[in-house]
Amino acid sequence: MATTTTVCVVAKNARELVEATAGLATNVAAEVARSAADADVWRRAHRRSAVYTLVDVDPLAPVVVEWAKRLDGEDHDLETAIGVAPRGPAPDYYFVSDALEGTKVHWYLGLLVDAAPARVMTVRERVDDVLAALRSRRTGPSLPDLAEVASRARSYVPTALSGAPAPPGLDLGGAPGGLGLGSEKDPVIEGRHANE
Repeated sequence: MATTTTVCVVAKNARELVEATAGLATNVAAEVARSAADADVWRRAHRRSAVYTLVDVDPLAPVVVEWAKRLDGEDHDLETAIGVAPRGPAPDYYFVSDALEGTKVHWYLGLLVDAAPARVMTVRERVDDVLAALRSRRTGPSLPDLAEVASRARSYVPTALSGAPAPPGLDLGGAPGGLGLGSEKDPVIEGRHANE
């Protein structure tokens, strides 16, 4: 059983954002991939005792890449990626950069939002916005385990491509950073002082 709330940060500068956020807040740990093929990063993250553990890589990144290739009409190996996808629990939350572009946006703000709307939030690629997202995270059903999420790639077609309306409640405007960001202070996430 996890002793920490795990958060996958999906951003161009995810590693720097994860490390900087953990460096400025108590009870927030960073777990970064040691290499592109670091399969143990999520195992290490789930063993952390911090209230939150931010991770800079998506455990299903190979599935996302092959799924996007398929939708973009490129040669892909989606079935192999699904077959070798890791097993186990999905991250508790996904914080997705509001600057993410391309077909992958539909994975994070489509497939994952459809699976567990409260568990996916958009953020600007700034430490303050990641901290605000931690303070204002919503509760709701968890994402299915990784194998189930990966298997959904076989049949998921984004509403933007299928002609169906966008999911209700997916409003990327308004509050800073998009979905569900607030500014209230959370006693669990206190800033570290410069002299600490």
